[in-house]
Amino acid sequence: MSSTPPRPPDKFDKDIDRLVSLGKEAAKRAIKFDECKKYELARRAYETAARFLEAASTKSQEKNILEKRAAEYRARAEKIVSYSHITRRKESEQQFRVRGGRPNSDAAKILEKNFGMYFDEKGKLKNFKYTTETRYNQVGNLATQILHDLLTTRYNFSKIQLPETAVSVWGSHGYAEATVLCVIVHGAGAVRAGMWARKLLLNDSMESGTCLPWIENLLALKYGVLLLSPNDNVYHVPSKSLHCNKLGRPKAGQRQLQYQCYQPKDGGPPIPVPGGAQNRDKLVFMKGSETPQRHVLYCWENIIMATESFRRKSVFVACHSWGGVAVMSLLRHRKLGPRARDSICAVAFLDSVHRHPEPADLSRLLFVCSKRDGNEQRDEHRKGKTQTDVFLETKSKGWIKSNRPLDRSLRTGRYEQGTPYVSAGTNDHDRVPCFSRSSVLQFFKSHLDLDEKLDS
Repeated sequence: MSSTPPRPPDKFDKDIDRLVSLGKEAAKRAIKFDECKKYELARRAYETAARFLEAASTKSQEKNILEKRAAEYRARAEKIVSYSHITRRKESEQQFRVRGGRPNSDAAKILEKNFGMYFDEKGKLKNFKYTTETRYNQVGNLATQILHDLLTTRYNFSKIQLPETAVSVWGSHGYAEATVLCVIVHGAGAVRAGMWARKLLLNDSMESGTCLPWIENLLALKYGVLLLSPNDNVYHVPSKSLHCNKLGRPKAGQRQLQYQCYQPKDGGPPIPVPGGAQNRDKLVFMKGSETPQRHVLYCWENIIMATESFRRKSVFVACHSWGGVAVMSLLRHRKLGPRARDSICAVAFLDSVHRHPEPADLSRLLFVCSKRDGNEQRDEHRKGKTQTDVFLETKSKGWIKSNRPLDRSLRTGRYEQGTPYVSAGTNDHDRVPCFSRSSVLQFFKSHLDLDEKLDS
């Protein structure tokens, strides 16, 4: 088999049968190239076959048939561009290895002893099978504990207690002194710090469901990493009387919920209350983390603003799903927004569900503080571009779920103005961070290099 498809002549042969036979030959070679995973040669062969048939259709009485077949070959060429990227991405997933090999923490031993499941060195959960929701949540909680144990013992992360509250976040060693800091904000639901999607962690692997590959790449670049916990919002107190310490943490015998419990009045995804609506009076909200939006604001004011990267204006933010709403609440904030927009070097929106400019019917959900110091964009947007608009145009980029190849430019709707959007290379919302990781890191690096040139 020849290594390259036939090149169409500059002046097509007048013999229609000759052109058709050349087109069929090129199509056969394209199929063989595709089977051998030589995607670029297959694409070129399909395009060559389409050009032969298009040339033949101009001289043949069967014009419609040949044009239809040529269009089919061109569609196959475009499809190859899409799924070849997905195939290469799946192949690269197999190269991921958990640092230090198979997890062996206490939680991993409990998972194997009680459920017969374990994570291998590739981060895949073996012997997992969904049976009941209760069992699924138990396995999910153990998987979360295993992930956090890995962060502590093998990636040298530490649990950082937020001041005057019971909420904690995770930071890499020396994150406060690092010249560059990357803040990772996950979405809503059962996701916890260090995860992108618990469903993928259990059903696929740590490579796609957690931030471990991101952490590996960021630490290799000498960046500090901060993992926020925007879903740690409430405690559930089973007794009628509430006994809490000064940090708002319930005392012994009162368990923390692993999920949020109702629709907050000032924003946040709606979450069902365990046991029904009668339990709403038994919730204790964590100070500074009542909603994902408030959590980001509290972390920014109490942790990030005290770091070296904040002083150097070299903070990166990667936010997925509802995390984009929480980050936008910071950028729009009347008090914290100006300094945040100045110190953040770049923001990556990973299939974020935020809207900008903010639509009127969602305005209530995006007021994360009082009207006095909430959204500074409310009265200014109609008069022209605001500072947030300028920031999004120059320092942000969005990756959207799409079947198109990675980094293919996409048009957006009326509520996604300012931020340039590209394809993430996958149509799965939960897998967007996994597929777009390399592109996001390159985006961060390019903005850091640009800022260094401007400073010099």
